[in-house]
Amino acid sequence: MRESIITKMTIGVMGLVLLAGCGMLGGEKGPSPEDLINAALDDFRAGIETKDVDKLMSCISEDFNHYEWGGKANLRLFIEDVMSQGNLDNGEIGVEQAEIEFDGDEAVVYPVDLSAAFGTATIEFTFKKESDGAWRVVGMDISGI
Repeated sequence: MRESIITKMTIGVMGLVLLAGCGMLGGEKGPSPEDLINAALDDFRAGIETKDVDKLMSCISEDFNHYEWGGKANLRLFIEDVMSQGNLDNGEIGVEQAEIEFDGDEAVVYPVDLSAAFGTATIEFTFKKESDGAWRVVGMDISGI
């Protein structure tokens, strides 16, 4: 009888382990690429709205490249300069109309609206999925300034 109870408990525990394992494999996948890109946009928005350059730059890739600013370090200098001049005072980012279009390990997000003391602009972001799984901005075009 004692062996029977131990056997039943062992089988029960093994069943629970199998069920938990199956749930991990098929159910909970983690955040989608859209979720990760939206989280990066939230960091960009928070950085603009609170003038937190570190927060804003957290979503910019080390591989960022722009025809005018060059790489990430020069983008940071540009943003710090624009903020110190007050041009991004009362900055707001609007992503309500933004659409995400994927092309392999890259995604374009457009239109992202920016309004601040300087006026308004529209941003097109190019994100790339990096080796750590994060989606970061590797390029951007700004129009309407």
